[in-house]
Amino acid sequence: MLEIFQEIYNQTPLEFWISVLFFLWAIICLWRIFLKAWRKWWEALIPAWHIYVLFKISKRVNPWFWILLSLPVISYWLAFLLAISIFTLNWGLSEILYWIINFVGILAVAIYAIMLYGLTLAFWKTKWFMLWLFFFWPIFFWILAFDKSTYIWNK
Repeated sequence: MLEIFQEIYNQTPLEFWISVLFFLWAIICLWRIFLKAWRKWWEALIPAWHIYVLFKISKRVNPWFWILLSLPVISYWLAFLLAISIFTLNWGLSEILYWIINFVGILAVAIYAIMLYGLTLAFWKTKWFMLWLFFFWPIFFWILAFDKSTYIWNK
């Protein structure tokens, strides 16, 4: 694993450090949001768990949640099948897979928007803040994390 990071750093050091800073930015914002919502700070560090906690904070967890979390995995497998069908020149199958991948992607974005709407309501924010958070999330996650807003649904 370390060799992969070393290779990426050797090829594009500027992009590597920008990615690291962007990742740290997101972790710090999540860390602070979780503390404001009375969650443990370390939950921001666990990759799939932090998404679950965001849905839990926004009160959007239901039995469909685990199926919804699997959408990116389904999308990657469909993209793999699309690549195979293109290389084998099976154009009919590749067009069907292309539309299925687009549908899964749109569905994942819609679910993300629903989670952000619940998150903005949980911290007394407006619908406009949700739109700004959706389109400019690095800035507005920082605002959500470090402003004076409080979490509505305490334990």
